[in-house]
Amino acid sequence: PECTTKPKQWQLQLPKSLVTGLERQVKTLKCNHVIFPSLFNFISGYDGGVTSFAVLQLTDPALVGGSLHALSAWDVGLVVSSRVGGAVAGSLLVLCSQRDFSARDVLVWRAAV
Repeated sequence: PECTTKPKQWQLQLPKSLVTGLERQVKTLKCNHVIFPSLFNFISGYDGGVTSFAVLQLTDPALVGGSLHALSAWDVGLVVSSRVGGAVAGSLLVLCSQRDFSARDVLVWRAAV
């Protein structure tokens, strides 16, 4: 004979206000107008952190190593301002375009560049 008893299911009892808040946040995150700008902010923050770490490494002669020279203040300015230059170039590209770009299109272009 087969066992017909069902195993007990354990359920975590969360406060109603917490469950309601989490459901509201999940519902909001399903909207594209929230996900793509949030993703862009994450990518931009990550990009800033990577640039900062790269500048830290490239200005220390011990970390550069080999026959390379550490970056000067002018070189650091070029590395840091390249982010702004990329943003300006992307804005000009969108401005000169004949069609409207959505937030998703902007993220795709940002990832490609």
